[in-house]
Amino acid sequence: MVKIATIPNEFSQDFENVLKILNELDIKYLELASMWNKSILDLNQEEENRVKKIINEYGMKTSAIQTQIMKCYPKDSQYAKIGSKDMHLDLDFNKSRIDRAIELADKFETQNIVCYSYFSKNGITEKNWQNLINDYEILINKCEKRDKILVLENEHDTYVALVDDIYRIMHHFESKHLRHLFDTGNLFKRVNSFTYNDYQRIGKYIGYWHVKDVRKMIFGRKVWTVFGTGIIPSKEIFTWYLKDGFDGFFSAEPHQAGPNRIELCEKHIKNLKDLIESITSSLN
Repeated sequence: MVKIATIPNEFSQDFENVLKILNELDIKYLELASMWNKSILDLNQEEENRVKKIINEYGMKTSAIQTQIMKCYPKDSQYAKIGSKDMHLDLDFNKSRIDRAIELADKFETQNIVCYSYFSKNGITEKNWQNLINDYEILINKCEKRDKILVLENEHDTYVALVDDIYRIMHHFESKHLRHLFDTGNLFKRVNSFTYNDYQRIGKYIGYWHVKDVRKMIFGRKVWTVFGTGIIPSKEIFTWYLKDGFDGFFSAEPHQAGPNRIELCEKHIKNLKDLIESITSSLN
């Protein structure tokens, strides 16, 4: 029941070449974010058709449409630029892209649309928490009408960052059209643990994962590292979920760079697959 996906642009923007690599790694699911240096939301019809053709040629499927929806500054932020049509600066424009995301989810035959929450750079206010909830009510209503699911990712620099934040917004809606996208890497950027009590609190809301890992540098700074080589106790955490029958996507997000980027991304995926196989074998 375990479905392992990845985000092709984590390897490179050469979409077809990445799929050749992923085919050799036996990856069947893709989270579509960007290709050819364009956001999936900004592709023209010819480019969309090309993406779909390549996916079909490799016999793959789409796990999610990754967007930057709601990953922007609140309107009262000093960084906001309403009317700019910048996804991170113009909240109204950002929200309007949900229609395009739903259209693409239909075309690429997935229910999942990756989304986020306001940047917290200016600090967090109760007023903007309520604004965030109001905005999500609109987005959820649109997805409900089209049978789509918003999977809201926790980011270390946004309103939804920690377990309390995740619980707050998920418990508020209790909607099958809003699920949590759990990114353990983003969580461990902020804190050093995720306990079984945390799992019991938010586990039922999780419908999707971004799988990363972090390691500590001198003076406590944390940086991305290949999965399985960092500080996150992924075996323990994944086991809780798999034991309880989690059947969503584990989407590898290596966050690697440099001349060995592709090699490191491949290792990241291989380590993830090995861990999942080890856990599922022990549970059978």
